[in-house]
Order: sequence, then structure tokens, then C-alpha cells
Amino acid sequence: REDAIARTGVVIEEKNWPEFFPIIHHDIPNEIPIHLQKIQYVAFTTLLGLIGCLLWNIVAVTVAWIKGEGPTIWLLSIIYFIAGIPGAYVLWYRPLYRALLQN
Repeated sequence: REDAIARTGVVIEEKNWPEFFPIIHHDIPNEIPIHLQKIQYVAFTTLLGLIGCLLWNIVAVTVAWIKGEGPTIWLLSIIYFIAGIPGAYVLWYRPLYRALLQN
């Protein structure tokens, strides 16, 4: 199978991020032109900030649930986390990465 892919000229990106459990290919310093790297680093930091905010949302809502709030808001925070992170990656982060990759 790998030989057939190599013959067609398709480039397979090696998954390298996050380092402890690679699920995506991410290599800003070696793939993005130097004059566009700052934009990509800001976008990457924004994506990490979103992940942090959604994690904090789960923690805060869990504490509120323990203090007596209903479970509905907790379920919504889990849904936001599960849908929000892949959604952000697919809808704005990866398209920006590919656009800057092509300069």
C-alpha cells in the first residue's frame, strides 16, 4: 500500500503533535515561511487558549454542579468541549495553516 501511494506522488504528513500522542501534523518553523510564522503562532496560541478556556469551563461548571446547580449546564460544557475543539481546528486553524503553507 505504501509503495502504491509513493508511486502516485501523494505526500503523507507524519503526525507529530502533541508529542505524547501524535494526532496531527504540525511544524510551523519548517513549513511556514518566516514572514508568516508570527501569524501562525498567534493562531496556535489562540487555539491553545480556547482549549484552556473550555477545560476551565468544565472545571467551573463541575464545581457549580457540586454546589447545587443542575446537570444540564455540565452536559453543555462537555458538548462545547467535544465539539468546540475539533470544530475550531477544522473550521479556522487548519485552513489558515494550509493557506500560510502555500504562501
